[in-house]
Amino acid sequence: TEGVDIRVPGAGRESTLIDLALKNARSGSVHDNESAALADALDLPVIDRIEGFDVSHSQGRAVVGSNVCFIDGSAATDAYRRKRLTDTNDDYARMRELLMWRAKRACDGRDERPDPDLIVIDGGKGQLRAAREAIETTGWDVSMIALAKADELVVTPERVYDWDADAPQLHLLQQVRDEAHRFAVQY
Repeated sequence: TEGVDIRVPGAGRESTLIDLALKNARSGSVHDNESAALADALDLPVIDRIEGFDVSHSQGRAVVGSNVCFIDGSAATDAYRRKRLTDTNDDYARMRELLMWRAKRACDGRDERPDPDLIVIDGGKGQLRAAREAIETTGWDVSMIALAKADELVVTPERVYDWDADAPQLHLLQQVRDEAHRFAVQY
């Protein structure tokens, strides 16, 4: 073919860029990298399946809980669920009720979905404590964290993480949290 030159870089900057592009291509999608970064940051073996939970209401009425699912870093909308909750203006009690519902269904074998590798709670220490109380009551053994909106702090039972705003693991958690909120408010 006329006018086409093909060069194979042997060394230097071009060779380094080709090596980097090949390494990135082999490592999988951006979502896989975010999931791997999250598992590494939380010291978990693997995080393939994440479920996010949020509670939404209108001045204490029409309370609904959302349960969204991400698999390998992407939304799995067929695994989304909503639960109508008791009409009270107590976010902690509603979060406890929502997680109790999911945990009981999982423990009783009434939920066809597999257990998640990680649960993400929309909220802070109080919401995380309420959610943990619910799953501990049922004996459901699932790792759980909370993501607080105001400062984007990641709260675990052991500590609080303040990751850089551009950290891939934080980006994934924000997607899960935001989708759980959107799905709850949409109701």
